[in-house]
Amino acid sequence: MTPSKNSLAYDLQEPFRFFVDLAVISLIESGAMETKDFIRTENYNLRLKPTGARKTVNEFSNMLNKKVNYQGKESTWGYVIFLKVRELAHFLTSKKEKLDFVKPEYEIERIDSYDIAEDPQYFLCRLEKTRIF
Repeated sequence: MTPSKNSLAYDLQEPFRFFVDLAVISLIESGAMETKDFIRTENYNLRLKPTGARKTVNEFSNMLNKKVNYQGKESTWGYVIFLKVRELAHFLTSKKEKLDFVKPEYEIERIDSYDIAEDPQYFLCRLEKTRIF
C-alpha cells in the first residue's frame, strides 16, 4: 500500500459511503439519469459527464439534508457526519479518551417492490431501460 496524505479522509468517508450508492440508485430508478449524462471510455467504462455529475451531487446533497434521529435528537445526516468527525478529532487530540466511531444505523424509506428485493436481474433490466448500457 502506498502512503497517502488523504488516507484519513478516505477512512472517514467509509461509514457513510452508502449515501453515494443510494443517490445513484435513486437517480437510475427515477429515470433522472440519461444516456447523455455518461461517456463511454476507450476501455468501455462509463464516466459521468458534467450533467450527470451535477445530478449526482444534487441528489447526494439532498440526502445529506434528510432528517435522522441521532442520540435522541432530530438532525440532518450532514450534521451527524460533522459530529462524528469532531468526535474523532477530540479523540486524536486527547480531549476524549474513548472513541465510538462505528458505522451508523439507518432506516431508509424506499418504495422498493418485491421484484427489486428478490430478483437481482430486475435492477439490471432497469438500467437497460434507461439505455445507459
